[in-house]
Amino acid sequence: MAFKRPHNKKPKSNYAPPYAKEILDKPVAELDISDALKELLTNGFIKDVYAIAKRAEREMYGVKFFNKKHLAELKRALQKIGVEFKPDEPPQTAASETDLAADGSGAETGRAAERPPQGRRAEADGRDRRDRRGGESREGVQGFGNGKNSRGQLRDRPERGRAQKIQPPPEPKRPVGPLTEADWTKYTRNGRWGYIDSSTNQIKVQPVYDEIFAFREGLACAEKNEKFGYIDTQSNVVIPFEYDLGMSFKDGLACVTKNNRTGYISKDGEVVIDFRFEAAMPFEEGVARVKEDGKWLDIDKGGATLKVY
Repeated sequence: MAFKRPHNKKPKSNYAPPYAKEILDKPVAELDISDALKELLTNGFIKDVYAIAKRAEREMYGVKFFNKKHLAELKRALQKIGVEFKPDEPPQTAASETDLAADGSGAETGRAAERPPQGRRAEADGRDRRDRRGGESREGVQGFGNGKNSRGQLRDRPERGRAQKIQPPPEPKRPVGPLTEADWTKYTRNGRWGYIDSSTNQIKVQPVYDEIFAFREGLACAEKNEKFGYIDTQSNVVIPFEYDLGMSFKDGLACVTKNNRTGYISKDGEVVIDFRFEAAMPFEEGVARVKEDGKWLDIDKGGATLKVY
């Protein structure tokens, strides 16, 4: 009789948002949120209230570029129409094999279903199994039980009462050389975020920020008092916290938002491309995709249009 081995596959959620159909069918475009957030949700295949309400708050971070500021804005809009995110589900633990019936009928469960034979009967069963594997019977082995083989020579056998020592696997060697900011671990204390070298517990960036993102090109975008700015690896503020939204540097530029318009700045804080876009993506190989006057287009680092979609 074999046990049916449990698996840890996460069950598919059957949660149904408890709201009227006309509310759930409401398009994202009709919510009281910024155009940039509407575009973000649409690009993440979230087109109506139902697609939002069936998700927990933490699941929204699966949408590309979605952050804590977006979550707060979206929650305010949902509250206006009386909708909330899906409640967080308690973690589920898989049943162990000892909790399953031995024959599938529930007649024999727990450790009793897999209890091995006791005493001399167990020893006899074990010898019979060894004899069958080796092709010999007990009578065909001379000196059985006295530690000798058929020629009267001592047989090799493990010592009794001494457990075999299992050596742990060797620890991976730490890379030679100084750590870079990419090797640091993001951590939180009292609701604030910073970075720590987890191998030495040395604080690299003090936990004073509402949110902090990965270092890119020597700078990290951080949020403080609901404004975004940029710091270096010594926690020095390189670009002031004056933007409504910011993204990491790429190709030497970062897109930032102010007064619901997005533009691009350099690593010294200079505005390179004016705040004229409704939405914008980071530069990649000298080209960025932006939305202007309701149309998506590609631009170069000078702000010139390369292609209209």
